[in-house]
Amino acid sequence: MKNKINAYKVAAQEAAKEENAGEYSAAAHRWRTAYFLATNSAESDWCHARAQGCYLRATRAGHIPRKSTFEIDFRNFMEAAE
Repeated sequence: MKNKINAYKVAAQEAAKEENAGEYSAAAHRWRTAYFLATNSAESDWCHARAQGCYLRATRAGHIPRKSTFEIDFRNFMEAAE
């Protein structure tokens, strides 16, 4: 369990750095990783919200292509395995 907590913290910290640097596509992927590593609902809710925001910014910037509606694309993104 301790390794999962550490992995979550590393992923979340890296995601925050990428988001702050404006690297929204990379940040969305990293937040998704942190989401799956989260050990409680507060962490998973936070990571989901951050991933959604970064994914939206990345699609608006053209870094992630739109295939359908935002909701469907984001759901598929979150369900995709890394």
